[in-house]
Amino acid sequence: MRRQLAFVTLAVASLVVIAFLVPLGVLVRDQAADRALTRAERFGESVAAALAVASGTQTAAAVEPRLAEA
Repeated sequence: MRRQLAFVTLAVASLVVIAFLVPLGVLVRDQAADRALTRAERFGESVAAALAVASGTQTAAAVEPRLAEA
């Protein structure tokens, strides 16, 4: 009887832990994807700003330092 009670207790505790960890894993995955997208958008904006400032023959010289910062 005690063994069965211990087994049921362990099973219920395991289900509670799994019920907590699955949504947490989904949340972490979504946050990582959102963070990566935000970083890519910022990088694209900095490149666009560098290209807007650069003109003519100075394009490469103006863009390279800006890309190094990002």
